[in-house]
Amino acid sequence: MKQSRSHIAYLDYLRVFAAGSVVWMHTAAAGLRGGVDWSWHLCNLLTSLAFTAVPLFFMISGYLLLSDPRTADAGQLRRRLPRLLAPLACWTLAAALWNCAAVGDFSPGYLFGQLAGALYQPILLPYWFVYTLLAAYLVSPLLCAGLQGSGRGGKKLVLALAGLVSLRAMLRPFLPDAWQGYLDLDILNKLYAWGGNLLLFALGYCLGTTERKFDKRLLLAVAAVCYGVIAVGTWQRTAARGSFDDLFLTQSAGFEVLLASCIFLLAKQNWNRPSRFLKKSGLTALLLPIYFLHAIALRILGQLGVDPLSFPAILGVAALVFVGCALVSKSLVSVKPLCYALSGIPYERAKRECTWGAK
Repeated sequence: MKQSRSHIAYLDYLRVFAAGSVVWMHTAAAGLRGGVDWSWHLCNLLTSLAFTAVPLFFMISGYLLLSDPRTADAGQLRRRLPRLLAPLACWTLAAALWNCAAVGDFSPGYLFGQLAGALYQPILLPYWFVYTLLAAYLVSPLLCAGLQGSGRGGKKLVLALAGLVSLRAMLRPFLPDAWQGYLDLDILNKLYAWGGNLLLFALGYCLGTTERKFDKRLLLAVAAVCYGVIAVGTWQRTAARGSFDDLFLTQSAGFEVLLASCIFLLAKQNWNRPSRFLKKSGLTALLLPIYFLHAIALRILGQLGVDPLSFPAILGVAALVFVGCALVSKSLVSVKPLCYALSGIPYERAKRECTWGAK
């Protein structure tokens, strides 16, 4: 039986950064749709960086799955799929019950209607990521066999296709409306499978397995340029249109993907020392339930009238939501019957990594 790979420390930092970014994005959404003032500019600066969260999550998952030779065995899906399906089902039920409480209707018909609807679309918008990740899991045996069997040529092809799709997204904000149609080539639309996220999945494999060392100064320079273009471009388009414009904030292609790739490589080459805090707190093991729970927490806060609009308020609420969800998640996985259902983590592993009694 093959042993599992050694722990990859830099992925822990990327996961925590991405999870915190997701909470920030969803907390700041309303504030960014207000007028452009000093608070908006600060929110925009953080959001321009935070939008790398989704590409980073797909890259991390793609690297871990597609670089593992066991993934080529479709039988592995029997073990891996339940680790996503069980938490998705349980948190969907929790969100449905909250919706029942919010409208004061606990009738079986209303509850069943929400659960049935979740078969077609996420009950809460942030859950779309897990739906897409499940689909990526299903095709991962084919992708794994193809990429591992194609050698360097396969990696170059993935990089070329991802670059082509991202180039289109980079050009779109700068072209006049009359020229936009030239970017909608049929072949590019088809390569943009699953909203571009399938390419991100494969891109993670290429970045994670490359042995090439990139100059740190070059990566920082490219990242700085991308970040500046995103932040300034979002500001200029929002000011010109009079309403929030997110064309530069495309999460599956364009400047955000290039920025996320630089962050991934910088972490890989420079941040590969294990964190005592992350190991002791078990935070990285709790990120999936935190992800699910934060969406419900923000919905509850909105129902209670907590709607932060200024930068200090948004930052404070986002921090409280993240910390609160981490503490609640840690408590939930410490209860044996709830652990696997809510986190996808076997209880024996949780006892070692992320329960209150873990050492």
